[in-house]
Amino acid sequence: MKTLLKGRNNVTKTLSGMVGLGWNDLTNEYTLPIFKETYFKCLTDYNNQFLIPDNIFLIPVKHTTLDRTSSTFDSYDEFMSSDSNKITVTGSVSGQGKSASASFSKEHADTKKEFTKQNSIMLQNKLVYEAYQLIANDNGEYEDAFIRQIKEIAEAIKEKNDLKAQFFAEQFVGDYGTHVVNKATAAAEIEQQYFIEKIEKFKGEAHMDKIAVGASAEFESASGGGSGSVSVESSDSESNNETESSISMKSIIKTKGGPHINRIGSTNPNTSMLYVDNLVGTKQSGKFLYDIIPALKLPEYSEYVKFRVKKLIHDATKTYYKFNYLPGCTDMESENYNFLANDNDGSCQDPKELYDFGGVFQTCIPVESYATRFETIPFGNQCKKYEQKNRITGNLTCPPGMEEIKINSLKIQFMDRIILHKRRVCRFFKVSIRFL
Repeated sequence: MKTLLKGRNNVTKTLSGMVGLGWNDLTNEYTLPIFKETYFKCLTDYNNQFLIPDNIFLIPVKHTTLDRTSSTFDSYDEFMSSDSNKITVTGSVSGQGKSASASFSKEHADTKKEFTKQNSIMLQNKLVYEAYQLIANDNGEYEDAFIRQIKEIAEAIKEKNDLKAQFFAEQFVGDYGTHVVNKATAAAEIEQQYFIEKIEKFKGEAHMDKIAVGASAEFESASGGGSGSVSVESSDSESNNETESSISMKSIIKTKGGPHINRIGSTNPNTSMLYVDNLVGTKQSGKFLYDIIPALKLPEYSEYVKFRVKKLIHDATKTYYKFNYLPGCTDMESENYNFLANDNDGSCQDPKELYDFGGVFQTCIPVESYATRFETIPFGNQCKKYEQKNRITGNLTCPPGMEEIKINSLKIQFMDRIILHKRRVCRFFKVSIRFL
């Protein structure tokens, strides 16, 4: 490698760790390597700044975007529906749980907390520098550890030990996540979020425009517009004077790659600029992990075994979504709002809306695995104490002619269960024979 890179002494970094890795769709983070990463070809980018893994195809982008007008989000749901920091799924569309995507991400949880804590709306500004688009070769080699776990599932299937195979499949999803990232953008990004009280919105559109323009001007200044390796023009206006002195505002700066946090907001324009010598993966696209199983080169196993491996990983993925699906009211202005909920269950009822009263009842439904249960284990009896019958009907129903209105949903996790097993015991006994 030293011989091949002679004359390119400035190549000290790599574009690794962006594609070819597993991805957990719920926590919104990378997991473990899946595609094997080697550097035998000694490939570099066009500027000789980065080494490129052998199985990566590189497309230069060199694009800078600055939001000069603050984007406004009235709710966390609106922010999540437009946020690009979630994986884009290609290939199979059979995966469920899209509403739960990234709902366990710490970054998004912090944003949700600010929305809730201050009953706020959010203004968002971004400065994004996109350097390269990375595309992984799906037909390349795979990491040995990844193949080893696939073979563990296959061996259990060959042994006809279905319960063991199911366990290995669930363990596989726990280790590698739900997807494999095969496409991403190498980029640097600065994002600033401004949380202001919702009451400001009711002071008129002109008032909100002033706040947005002021936030944009402050962000341009903080991100170093005007000089540096990323050229961003900066202009000040006398109207950009709506500041924290008259508005209760909280500002949060988030970076991905790019500058060191100590340079952001510096009064020295030469050091506060956005340096792009640190790039990270953004705009990830990928496939469900079970969709890549048929393409794996496993000559020692039949197509039937590979199909069973895919089915078990598919079922384990669906089970993972199912057990982390938290229904509830996601409308922060509703009295039924549930901070933990990641899917709206229709229980955000207006308390001022009146209905004819036909009683109240409460049901409890055990959540079972999506996968086929290879061992018949009955549910525990914990659900019984949560069931409440309607006093009017004496059952878990509404009176005839009345419609059910959902008031609330709650998910409870038990760490144990009590079940009844019937056992047949074989005992030795003596037989006395009497001769007459």
